[in-house]
Amino acid sequence: MHAPSGCIAELPVGASDNRLEPGHQFEWYWLVQQAGALFDGTGLAEALDRAFTFAQQHGVDPDSGGVYASLDEAGNVKDASQRIWAQTEYLRALACHGDPAVRAQLQGQIERFEQRFLHPRGWFECKTANGQIARADMPSTTPYHLATAYASLPASEDPGMRS
Repeated sequence: MHAPSGCIAELPVGASDNRLEPGHQFEWYWLVQQAGALFDGTGLAEALDRAFTFAQQHGVDPDSGGVYASLDEAGNVKDASQRIWAQTEYLRALACHGDPAVRAQLQGQIERFEQRFLHPRGWFECKTANGQIARADMPSTTPYHLATAYASLPASEDPGMRS
Protein backbone atom coordinates (compact mmCIF):
# COMPACT_ATOMS: atom_id res chain seq x y z
CA MET A 1 0.00 0.00 0.00
CA HIS A 2 1.34 3.41 -0.98
CA ALA A 3 0.72 5.24 2.30
CA PRO A 4 0.57 8.87 1.05
CA SER A 5 -2.25 8.12 -1.41
CA GLY A 6 -3.85 5.05 0.17
CA CYS A 7 -3.50 3.35 -3.21
CA ILE A 8 -2.60 -0.27 -3.72
CA ALA A 9 0.48 -0.18 -5.95
CA GLU A 10 1.03 -2.60 -8.80
CA LEU A 11 4.61 -3.32 -7.63
CA PRO A 12 6.21 -3.07 -4.18
CA VAL A 13 6.26 0.59 -3.08
CA GLY A 14 9.52 2.22 -4.16
CA ALA A 15 10.16 -0.28 -6.98
CA SER A 16 11.49 1.28 -10.14
CA ASP A 17 8.78 1.95 -12.71
CA ASN A 18 6.02 1.35 -10.15
CA ARG A 19 2.54 2.50 -11.06
CA LEU A 20 -0.83 3.11 -9.48
CA GLU A 21 -3.78 2.06 -11.60
CA PRO A 22 -6.88 4.18 -10.92
CA GLY A 23 -9.14 1.41 -12.22
CA HIS A 24 -7.81 -0.97 -9.58
CA GLN A 25 -8.31 1.62 -6.84
CA PHE A 26 -11.96 1.96 -7.87
CA GLU A 27 -12.33 -1.82 -8.05
CA TRP A 28 -10.80 -2.34 -4.58
CA TYR A 29 -12.95 0.46 -3.19
CA TRP A 30 -16.11 -1.27 -4.44
CA LEU A 31 -14.97 -4.72 -3.26
CA VAL A 32 -14.27 -3.51 0.28
CA GLN A 33 -17.59 -1.62 0.37
CA GLN A 34 -19.34 -4.89 -0.49
CA ALA A 35 -17.51 -6.79 2.27
CA GLY A 36 -19.40 -5.02 5.07
CA ALA A 37 -17.71 -5.40 8.45
CA LEU A 38 -15.18 -7.99 7.23
CA PHE A 39 -12.36 -5.44 7.08
CA ASP A 40 -13.36 -3.36 10.14
CA GLY A 41 -10.34 -2.44 12.20
CA THR A 42 -7.82 -3.19 9.45
CA GLY A 43 -7.52 0.37 8.15
CA LEU A 44 -8.16 -0.88 4.61
CA ALA A 45 -11.49 0.91 4.17
CA GLU A 46 -9.97 4.21 5.32
CA ALA A 47 -6.96 3.78 3.02
CA LEU A 48 -9.24 3.01 0.10
CA ASP A 49 -11.30 6.13 0.83
CA ARG A 50 -8.05 8.05 0.28
CA ALA A 51 -7.23 5.91 -2.76
CA PHE A 52 -10.65 6.66 -4.28
CA THR A 53 -10.09 10.41 -3.81
CA PHE A 54 -6.53 10.20 -5.17
CA ALA A 55 -7.60 8.13 -8.19
CA GLN A 56 -10.54 10.40 -8.95
CA GLN A 57 -8.44 13.55 -8.62
CA HIS A 58 -5.42 12.37 -10.62
CA GLY A 59 -6.67 9.40 -12.64
CA VAL A 60 -9.85 10.66 -14.33
CA ASP A 61 -9.57 12.92 -17.36
CA PRO A 62 -11.59 16.02 -16.48
CA ASP A 63 -12.63 16.56 -20.11
CA SER A 64 -13.71 13.08 -21.19
CA GLY A 65 -14.32 11.38 -17.85
CA GLY A 66 -12.03 8.57 -19.02
CA VAL A 67 -9.98 6.73 -16.40
CA TYR A 68 -6.25 6.72 -17.18
CA ALA A 69 -4.43 3.39 -17.26
CA SER A 70 -1.75 4.39 -14.75
CA LEU A 71 -0.21 7.09 -12.60
CA ASP A 72 3.13 7.39 -10.85
CA GLU A 73 3.26 7.54 -7.06
CA ALA A 74 2.98 11.35 -7.16
CA GLY A 75 -0.22 11.23 -9.22
CA ASN A 76 1.30 12.15 -12.59
CA VAL A 77 -0.15 10.32 -15.59
CA LYS A 78 2.17 7.53 -16.78
CA ASP A 79 -0.19 5.94 -19.30
CA ALA A 80 -3.06 8.07 -20.55
CA SER A 81 -4.79 5.25 -22.44
CA GLN A 82 -8.27 4.42 -21.20
CA ARG A 83 -9.57 0.85 -21.04
CA ILE A 84 -13.25 0.08 -20.67
CA TRP A 85 -12.81 -2.13 -17.59
CA ALA A 86 -11.42 0.82 -15.59
CA GLN A 87 -14.43 2.93 -16.59
CA THR A 88 -16.84 0.27 -15.34
CA GLU A 89 -14.96 0.05 -12.03
CA TYR A 90 -15.29 3.82 -11.69
CA LEU A 91 -19.07 3.55 -12.24
CA ARG A 92 -19.33 0.83 -9.57
CA ALA A 93 -17.31 2.90 -7.09
CA LEU A 94 -19.42 5.98 -7.72
CA ALA A 95 -22.63 3.96 -7.31
CA CYS A 96 -21.67 2.67 -3.86
CA HIS A 97 -19.89 5.74 -2.51
CA GLY A 98 -21.08 6.92 0.89
CA ASP A 99 -20.95 10.62 0.02
CA PRO A 100 -24.14 11.80 -1.77
CA ALA A 101 -22.14 14.52 -3.58
CA VAL A 102 -19.85 11.86 -5.06
CA ARG A 103 -22.78 9.58 -5.95
CA ALA A 104 -24.42 12.56 -7.70
CA GLN A 105 -21.63 12.40 -10.29
CA LEU A 106 -22.78 8.95 -11.42
CA GLN A 107 -25.42 10.01 -13.95
CA GLY A 108 -23.04 12.30 -15.82
CA GLN A 109 -20.33 9.67 -15.78
CA ILE A 110 -22.74 7.06 -17.18
CA GLU A 111 -23.52 9.39 -20.09
CA ARG A 112 -19.83 10.02 -20.77
CA PHE A 113 -19.14 6.28 -20.57
CA GLU A 114 -21.89 5.47 -23.07
CA GLN A 115 -20.72 8.13 -25.53
CA ARG A 116 -17.05 7.21 -25.26
CA PHE A 117 -17.05 3.41 -24.98
CA LEU A 118 -20.27 1.86 -26.25
CA HIS A 119 -21.46 1.45 -29.83
CA PRO A 120 -24.36 -0.44 -31.42
CA ARG A 121 -22.30 -3.59 -32.03
CA GLY A 122 -20.38 -3.72 -28.74
CA TRP A 123 -17.74 -1.64 -27.06
CA PHE A 124 -14.40 0.02 -27.55
CA GLU A 125 -11.89 -1.86 -25.40
CA CYS A 126 -9.26 0.85 -25.26
CA LYS A 127 -9.02 4.44 -26.40
CA THR A 128 -6.24 6.97 -26.38
CA ALA A 129 -6.58 10.08 -24.25
CA ASN A 130 -7.77 12.00 -27.32
CA GLY A 131 -10.49 9.44 -28.08
CA GLN A 132 -8.86 7.39 -30.86
CA ILE A 133 -9.47 3.64 -30.83
CA ALA A 134 -6.34 1.93 -29.49
CA ARG A 135 -7.73 -1.63 -29.54
CA ALA A 136 -10.47 -2.74 -31.90
CA ASP A 137 -10.92 -6.22 -30.38
CA MET A 138 -13.51 -6.97 -27.73
CA PRO A 139 -11.89 -9.36 -25.18
CA SER A 140 -14.04 -11.91 -23.43
CA THR A 141 -13.03 -10.57 -19.99
CA THR A 142 -14.83 -7.25 -20.56
CA PRO A 143 -18.42 -8.57 -20.21
CA TYR A 144 -17.65 -9.40 -16.56
CA HIS A 145 -16.85 -5.75 -15.90
CA LEU A 146 -19.85 -4.54 -17.91
CA ALA A 147 -22.23 -6.92 -16.14
CA THR A 148 -21.01 -6.11 -12.64
CA ALA A 149 -21.13 -2.38 -13.31
CA TYR A 150 -24.64 -2.72 -14.70
CA ALA A 151 -25.73 -4.74 -11.66
CA SER A 152 -24.30 -2.09 -9.30
CA LEU A 153 -26.23 0.81 -10.78
CA PRO A 154 -29.38 1.98 -9.03
CA ALA A 155 -32.53 1.23 -11.00
CA SER A 156 -33.23 4.95 -11.30
CA GLU A 157 -30.06 5.62 -13.30
CA ASP A 158 -29.81 6.00 -17.06
CA PRO A 159 -32.19 3.65 -18.86
CA GLY A 160 -29.93 3.64 -21.95
CA MET A 161 -27.18 1.76 -20.18
CA ARG A 162 -29.64 -0.48 -18.33
CA SER A 163 -31.31 -1.73 -21.50
